[in-house]
Amino acid sequence: MEIDISQTENSININLTGRLDTLTTPQLTEALSDLVTEKITTITLDLKNMDYVSSAGLRLLLQLHKKMEANKGAFIIKNVQNEVKDIFNITGLGTILKIEN
Repeated sequence: MEIDISQTENSININLTGRLDTLTTPQLTEALSDLVTEKITTITLDLKNMDYVSSAGLRLLLQLHKKMEANKGAFIIKNVQNEVKDIFNITGLGTILKIEN
């Protein structure tokens, strides 16, 4: 998986390429560990080039959603491929997470 992160004072934009699974989820967790602070009001995750997400990846996305919700911020997922969107819908996360196209 490739992770491209850009950050401004109050937001983080993340572009993922490949698969978010058991092997790659720790990479993303580590990359974000020092970045996600109370100053961050928006995290935008672009999944245009991501073709698979496992339960480990879903768990991380839900954790990010909850952390941003607790900080009164926004966690936005955009450009979701149909295969990944199906996984979100099957698990019920499609109704919990804010997904834009």
